[in-house]
Amino acid sequence: MTEINAKEGDTVYVGTWLPIDKNKLFKNHIIFHDSIDPNIEHIATGAKKQFFRQMSNQNQVVQQFFKHFFSVLGESFSKEVDHSKNNYDREYILSSLLSEKILNINNVNKNIKDPPEILIYPSVKDSKSHNIALKPETIERDFILSEFDKYEVKLKNKSSTDVIYKKIETYTVQQGG
Repeated sequence: MTEINAKEGDTVYVGTWLPIDKNKLFKNHIIFHDSIDPNIEHIATGAKKQFFRQMSNQNQVVQQFFKHFFSVLGESFSKEVDHSKNNYDREYILSSLLSEKILNINNVNKNIKDPPEILIYPSVKDSKSHNIALKPETIERDFILSEFDKYEVKLKNKSSTDVIYKKIETYTVQQGG
């Protein structure tokens, strides 16, 4: 919940969604940051290693281009933004545009077989974790809401703007008729 940017007095709901078919494999696209520590195992590490293994038969210029390209790409998805500034959302323009294009590639090119349904990208607040973006139709088609928690947002202490999330209640969603 570190990336929610809630303010004191807000109410936050966090849902637990379960796949309808637990054996389904989703087509995904992973954005990785070039500075991933190879000793930290998380979802992007394997993707990064596999990509550069495939690139190893390319010439050095191509390899360097992609190394720098993914560095810029990863940084655009994981840069810190000051949410107190006006128009802070403009700081996300590159990552927003790329996300939209990746997840909606079939709107641009109908010939792409098996377009991604999920985008996995670096977390701004925690370099060891990732965020996941899913297309709304993927959620509606392949997931069910199991439960959700209601949180109240409070200040950590009076001399700070840092907040804590106090769980108020857990709601279980009844499935079926």
